[in-house]
Amino acid sequence: MTELLQQSVAPRGWPCAEIHKTPQQFELEVETPGFGPEDLEVEVEGHKLVVLGTPEHGHEGAAFSFVFELPADTDPEGLRATFGDYVLTVTAPRRAGRNRKLEIELDTRIT
Repeated sequence: MTELLQQSVAPRGWPCAEIHKTPQQFELEVETPGFGPEDLEVEVEGHKLVVLGTPEHGHEGAAFSFVFELPADTDPEGLRATFGDYVLTVTAPRRAGRNRKLEIELDTRIT
């Protein structure tokens, strides 16, 4: 499943973020042209992921921030952030076995 997320304080439509969810992993990719890893900050607050971009060279109009709610089955301790080709990628494993079906047993006390 892929979702598109756009929420920023920068010009409308930028930065662009894509969310990919598989049964094994959650992945967020944020396009950050003109930013380096020193201009970016990623924070985790419970199950909220906060991404901040503040260019070091004073381009205040290019600053951005957004908050994304992580899926309940995401392991926040396993979050990892990488940067390359002006794309910030945040990944986290998803816990297996989060959903399960219960067998319905017959209550023998009811007659």
